[in-house]
Formats: sequence, C-alpha cells, structure tokens
Amino acid sequence: MVLMIPRAAAALARGYLNRRAGSLVPGAGFSVPHVMRTRCGLLDVDSFGHMNNAAYFTHCELARWQLIAEVGALTVMQRERLIFLVGSTVTRFRREVQPFQPFEVHTQMLGWDERSMVYEHNIKLSADSPPLSQTLCRAVIKSKGKLVSPEDFFAAMGLPSELIESRRGTMEGNETVAAFAALDAAQKASAAAA
Repeated sequence: MVLMIPRAAAALARGYLNRRAGSLVPGAGFSVPHVMRTRCGLLDVDSFGHMNNAAYFTHCELARWQLIAEVGALTVMQRERLIFLVGSTVTRFRREVQPFQPFEVHTQMLGWDERSMVYEHNIKLSADSPPLSQTLCRAVIKSKGKLVSPEDFFAAMGLPSELIESRRGTMEGNETVAAFAALDAAQKASAAAA
C-alpha cells in the first residue's frame, strides 16, 4: 500500500499534465480507448521472473487514475466530494509480461447502468497487438454514502450530451458484460449463502 501512494500520485500528475498540455484524444476512455504507456518494474516481478498477477491489477488501477485526471473527472470528484469505488474485477491472463518490458494499458468504458460503470482494460505491447491480459472492472461513484448515477457524474464532468447519448445502452447485448454480470451475481449469491 505504501508503494501504491506515490505510484497513484504519479499517475494523477501525468493525467493532469496531459490535460493541461491538451494532448487528450477526444472521447478517450469513453468512445475510444485511453492509452497509458508504462513498463514492468522491478517491484512488479515475482519469483517466476515475470510480472506478478497482482501487478496487472495495479497497472489497471493506475491507468484509471491517470484517465480520471486526464478527462477532468478528478476535479469534479474533489469539488463534489465524490469517491470512485471498485466493486468487482475479473481478469483473463493470456501472455506474460517480462521484467522491464514496456507495454500499454488500453482503458475504455464498455457501458453503464443506473448504478455502476463497467471498464475494460487491455494490456498490450502496442495498439495493434493482441492483449496480454483483459480485465473488466465494475465501479460506482458515491457521495456521502449514496450512489451517484453515472449519467449525473458525466453531466457534472461536462461531457457532451451527444457523446453520452451515443454510448447509452452499450452494455445491453454485450456478451462480455453479460457474462461478467452473471459471475458477479453468482458470487453475491455464494457469499450470501456462506
């Protein structure tokens, strides 16, 4: 945890500086993937000589922090005292990442419902390479213990209504999101029965 704080601060700073420099791709993280370039550091490597499974989650989280700062969501979250909470994640590991190997984390919102948002993170060597891992993340926004609807959050961010409208309903019929929701429901039922 102690090591995560400076890494998250660095991701936020990169996002903030990218925003100030005007280098944000329109719709990044929303209608097109946001790309964070990074590498497998020494602290990411396990005893098997490749990136540890937990490090994949760390890099996905850092990509979300950078994205949040880059698109201006962090400013809204600070002003409105909102918190971003991850409720569930699932990852499919496909190929290992070697020590010090550069890679990219491609992050895009797959969609939302009245309560939560679903993000997809693809770790890749380059934009046109196959994913080394694929992660789905369901998250909510809360204010004073109450859920904030994703669309209210998007409006507070100042996202164009036509961009929101163009992405509304994208989770419906998405097999990946449906399977993730089914897994989430099965885990909730299992926990309730325990």
